[in-house]
Amino acid sequence: MESPSASPHRGHVPWQGLLLAVSLLTVWIPSTMAEYIVEPVPPIAAEGMDVLLLLHSPPQNAEYYAWYKGETPDASLRIVTYTVQGSSVNKGPKYTDRYTIFPNGSLLIQNVIQDDTGNYTIGVIDDSFVPIYVTVQLHVYYTQLSSNDTQPIEGKESVVLTCEPDIPGMTYQWYKDGKELQEIPDRLQLSSNNRILTLLNVTREDVGIYECEISNSMTVIFKNSLTLNISYGPDTPTISPPEENYCSGTNLSFLCDTDSYPPAQYTWLINGQIWESTQQLHILNISLSDSGSYTCKAYNSITDVSNITVKNITVHETVAQPSIQVNNTTVTEKDILVLTCLTAEPVISTHWIFNSQSLQLTERTRLSLDNSTLTIDPVMMEDEGEYQCEVIMGCSSKSDPVRIAVRAMDTENTHLLPGAIAGIVIGAFVAVILLCILAYFLYCSKTRRDRSRATFTTTTTSPNSLPPPVLRNHKVSGQDQSDTSPAEIHEVAYSSLNFHVLQPKQSTPASLSPGATDTVYSEVRKK
Repeated sequence: MESPSASPHRGHVPWQGLLLAVSLLTVWIPSTMAEYIVEPVPPIAAEGMDVLLLLHSPPQNAEYYAWYKGETPDASLRIVTYTVQGSSVNKGPKYTDRYTIFPNGSLLIQNVIQDDTGNYTIGVIDDSFVPIYVTVQLHVYYTQLSSNDTQPIEGKESVVLTCEPDIPGMTYQWYKDGKELQEIPDRLQLSSNNRILTLLNVTREDVGIYECEISNSMTVIFKNSLTLNISYGPDTPTISPPEENYCSGTNLSFLCDTDSYPPAQYTWLINGQIWESTQQLHILNISLSDSGSYTCKAYNSITDVSNITVKNITVHETVAQPSIQVNNTTVTEKDILVLTCLTAEPVISTHWIFNSQSLQLTERTRLSLDNSTLTIDPVMMEDEGEYQCEVIMGCSSKSDPVRIAVRAMDTENTHLLPGAIAGIVIGAFVAVILLCILAYFLYCSKTRRDRSRATFTTTTTSPNSLPPPVLRNHKVSGQDQSDTSPAEIHEVAYSSLNFHVLQPKQSTPASLSPGATDTVYSEVRKK
């Protein structure tokens, strides 16, 4: 547990306060009849804890027990008497409500304090009525974590922290901000038993909560803490804001800050004259005469160190309002837009604003060397909006907003971009390929149909399957020809013609005219 260090005091103090170690050493008066032992529980206690003086092996035939605050059973030193028969308690002159006696003869002391130091004697009387006395010595240790310097200065002093009490056989361990400390040459040294910690040439890094833990081989007995503060600084102060140019008629406000412990004291000087002793400086409605040097002085009364920072400012006359020059406030996509900020006098810098926000430059926007001219090439629909320019010369002034309207580009007069041309070429090429594939597919389909029709006609109309021709006289080329003899053999050639005719206007007997898909055979006789 942790607590800040404090001066010792009496009364009921919680465990977190200063601790008093109580060493209870068991002794007893030499006697051939002594047969009882008193053991303190716990053997070492802290102020605010409870201590039980435990009587081991009380007699079965006990008549009464009596406790005294001293080495002798003097009636004036009696704390309390307990009579076994009837369980009655008789309070003595030294009794307080922090004492409680139990039926087995043990005595409880609650919330032990430094005044509890001394000897305690118990008298045990059994049915032999021969009293046996045992004395316990109670020694109170004053415990604290102390420092030899309550306000050490950075880089000038060393700090010695001592963990009390010095109890033989105990183990001491140090912690800083909860982390275990180990010896560091030239920075941190420990005594032989680790009870004393020395910090050499302390710095602000040594600030923190230090704890000393006292323990035996079984448990932690005490854990005292102390918050160590180091006086340092002030470092070189800073003045904010950093601007050095201001406009007349405005208010001036400066803040001076530095790192220092304890906190530094601040003083402002204007042109060498003390103005006021505050951390913040405020001047209303400044004029040209307020130009000059402003000095902030920071002082630490503990370290007796001071540091200063000087800031020179210039107050300017009010800047005339600029204006924006543009040839046309309505432009078309892909056009070039040029905006020029016009001022009546030279300025330190020019800043452009688009739709009430600082203009973000892109690959389509560029500024002239002095930022007075803004060029957008090419213009896009997203560039439509209000434009302003702000000129800065100590103080600043903004132009009235100029609204730029952007029209969509006329598609009939659009010059195709290289990307669009490439897209069209690729599309046309793909279309030609598709048309070629379609033509080839139609050609193959037609060829297959023609071959199928030719095969069908040749197979079904072969001359070998026709009946023998009947020879008749025919006029060929206007000449009359007649049969000369039945036995005369003539060569006959057959040919087939396929007719695809329209339906006649007047119906004729089916036997007299061929159908659309009939085959007509004619006989051609060779002379």
